Amino acid sequence: MKTNLLAAKIRYFYDIYMTFMLQNTKKIVESIANQKGMSTFATA
Repeated sequence: MKTNLLAAKIRYFYDIYMTFMLQNTKKIVESIANQKGMSTFATA
C-alpha cells in the first residue's frame, strides 16, 4: 500500500508541477511576443 500511496503523491505533485510550468511557459511566450510586437502570435 505504501508504494501505491507514494505513486499517487508523485502523480499529484507532477500534475501540479506540469500545470504550473505550462502556465509559466504561456506567460513567457506572450511576454516575448509582446516585446517583439507579435500580438497575433500570442493569441494564436
